[in-house]
Amino acid sequence: MMKREINTSRTGNHKKRNRFGKKWLWLFLLLVLVGILAGGVLARYRADNQKQEEMKSSDFHITSDLLEEEGAFYDVTDWRSGIDILLYNYEKENVALIAGDDISYTVNVDGKWVCSDPNKGVFKKSKDRTSQTIHLTPGTDVKKGDKVTITVNVTAPYKKTLSATFKVVSEGIPSYTVKDQSDGSVLLTILTNDYSGNITVKWQTGQLDPDSTNQDMANWSDASGQGILKAEDNTTYQLLFFKNITDNFTERSGMGTEINLTK
Repeated sequence: MMKREINTSRTGNHKKRNRFGKKWLWLFLLLVLVGILAGGVLARYRADNQKQEEMKSSDFHITSDLLEEEGAFYDVTDWRSGIDILLYNYEKENVALIAGDDISYTVNVDGKWVCSDPNKGVFKKSKDRTSQTIHLTPGTDVKKGDKVTITVNVTAPYKKTLSATFKVVSEGIPSYTVKDQSDGSVLLTILTNDYSGNITVKWQTGQLDPDSTNQDMANWSDASGQGILKAEDNTTYQLLFFKNITDNFTERSGMGTEINLTK
C-alpha cells in the first residue's frame, strides 16, 4: 500500500495565519468600539458645552429706548440742550429677562456732537432692572438739516450693535441780536425760527423803558424789569427800548428763550 505524506508544515503555517488574522480583527473591532464610545463622549461634551453656552447667552440682555439692532432714524426738534439715550439691562419686549453679567461696550458718534457717558462703557450687573444714560451734546456749528449717528458696540460678554441716526429738522430755539442805536434807543430783534411759546426779556429797572406803543410790549413797564413775549414760530420781532442812561449797551447776538439786556 502506498503511503501519502501530509505537509504538516503548510497546515501549521495556515493555522498561524488564521490566528494572526483573528487577532487583528479583534483589535480592529476594539478600535471601532473605542471610537464609537469616544465619539459619544465627545458628542455629549459638545452638547453639554453648547447647552451651557446657550444658558449663558440667555442671560445676555441690553436694549435701548432709542437705539435698535437694525438701526433707527429720528427727526429731532428739541435738541439744543442735547439728546438723552437710555440703555437698559433687560429686554424691552420682556422686562423679566435681566442681564446676568457685567456688560462692556464702546460708543461711537459720527457728526458734530459730543458724547458723554458717565458709566465709561460698563453696565454693571444688577438683579434689578436698571438703566443708564448716554448724553449727546450738539456742537456750536450744528444747524438745521445736520445728522448725527450714534453706535453702541457691545464687546462683552457677547457682541451686539445698537445704533440710531438723528436729523435736526428745526432750529429749536429763538435767536436774537441786541443793537444800541444812535437815537438813544436799544433795538432787540428776535427770530423765533421753529420755536413757538413764551420768551422772557429782562432789563435793569431805571435804565430802559419798553416801547408801550408796540402791541407785543403793551403790558410791559420799566418798573417790572421784565416782559413776556408770546412768540409764534417762523416770526421776526423787533422790540424797541428807550434808554434812560448815556452808557452804551453791548451789541451782541445769542440764542435762547430768556434774554437779558445789559449794558
